[in-house]
Parts: sequence; structure tokens; C-alpha cells
Amino acid sequence: MWAYGFSCHAPVPFKNSWSMQAENMQQYFLEINRLKDAYSSTIKIHASLEIDYIPGITGPADPLFTKYPLDYKIGSVHFVGCFEDGYPWGIDGSEALFEEGMQKIWRGDARKAVQTYFQILSEMISTAKPDIIAHFDKIRMHNEGNLYFSEEDNWYRLEVLDSLELIRSSKCLLEVNTRGMYRGNKKEPYPSLWILKEAAKMKIPIVMNSDAHKPHESTGHFTETSALLIECGYRKLHNLISGSWEPISFNSNGIFL
Repeated sequence: MWAYGFSCHAPVPFKNSWSMQAENMQQYFLEINRLKDAYSSTIKIHASLEIDYIPGITGPADPLFTKYPLDYKIGSVHFVGCFEDGYPWGIDGSEALFEEGMQKIWRGDARKAVQTYFQILSEMISTAKPDIIAHFDKIRMHNEGNLYFSEEDNWYRLEVLDSLELIRSSKCLLEVNTRGMYRGNKKEPYPSLWILKEAAKMKIPIVMNSDAHKPHESTGHFTETSALLIECGYRKLHNLISGSWEPISFNSNGIFL
């Protein structure tokens, strides 16, 4: 049986154009439950949220989310520091916004900004323990050509490896996110291939996710990414079956075996 998980961006307590509004949460789950019933004989439907971790503000362990019937939680970090007016700096917005935040908040110190990103990510893993860690190295989104920092630098690799170790010990799942690839912005998924090779050595379990915002994106670049995952050392993807994340073998065409 096919399976599909809905994971809308959870509400955050400030104005934005991309997350669900808190007043729509109940209707969101009512609609998912309606679809579960309507398609129960042909597709397994899961209810989820991608929940931002913003220290002291919100996160996957927030009571707002524990009262809803979530099949799983995706934890993510999109905000690193704030502008003078208190509005959080979103690292996955436009290139102009990324540059503005890097200069106004971090005074051009990309290393400090990146280390703070991984500090927040690690705090989320340690304190909130979501089921899935989303787009692990999202901080590199606007770093093509090592524009802000070198991903080869020892300090960066240590940050990555320390965070991977936390994921391993927490038993969270690591998301392999293909969105940047099928949109033509990235040649590699999140996390990048060298990180996935290290994660494979650590035996960190993975799920593959298109991070789809539109129906036609649902399996975007899954075939190509499956081949890359095998090159990185992975032979199993995890799938939610009867409430438990189970490892399932797959081939280079992205087909479960």
C-alpha cells in the first residue's frame, strides 16, 4: 500500500507568509482524518508537522503541538538570531535577506553564524527529540562556491560531526531532502554527500523526503537520490509502518524491495 505524510509548517508566533496559522490547526487535522477515512483502502495517510525550533519561543516539544494527533514530528531550524527590531533572521529566504542578516546580525562573521546554527540544531536534538531532523545542513543554502565559509574547513566539519553524533545517540531519523535538487538550486541533497557518507558510517537511520510544496513535487529526484544514497553506503530507508519506523531495503531506482 502507498503511504503519504502531510507535514505543513507549524505555526510560529510572528507574522510570515509560509506557516500555518494557529487558528487553522484543528481544521488541518480534521481534513487529514477525513482523507484517511476516504482513502483507507488504497493509501496510508499520516498526519505530521514540520516544527521550527526557536530557543525560548517554540519547538517540537511545545505543548501546543503535543495535544494534536501527530503520527510523527519533523524538527527544523530556519532562524538564527534576530534583527534589531526583534524579527528572526530566516536563513532559507532570499539571497538578499541572507546577506542582510549576515551583515547586520553577525557583522560578516559567517563562522559564528554557522556555529550558532549548529548549536541551535543540537539543542533541538537534545531537548525536543523530534522523530525526523529536517534538512540538516540548511545553513549552506546560500553558500554556493563557499561564498561565506568553506565547507572543507576543519571547524565546519567538526560542527557537523558533533551534531551527527547527537542524532545517532538520540535515535532520531535523518532526513535526506531532495527539494534543492529538483528545483535546480543544488547538485546534492540536504545533507550533502560527504555528510551522508559519515552518517552511514555511524549507522544513522534515514528517511527520504521531497519537501514538496506542490503535488507534482512529491517524489522529486527520488530516483537520482536513491542511487547517490547507495554510493554513500546506505542500503535501507525507513518507513512508518503501524506506528513504527521500519528499515526497508531499496534499489538505485528508489524502489522498495
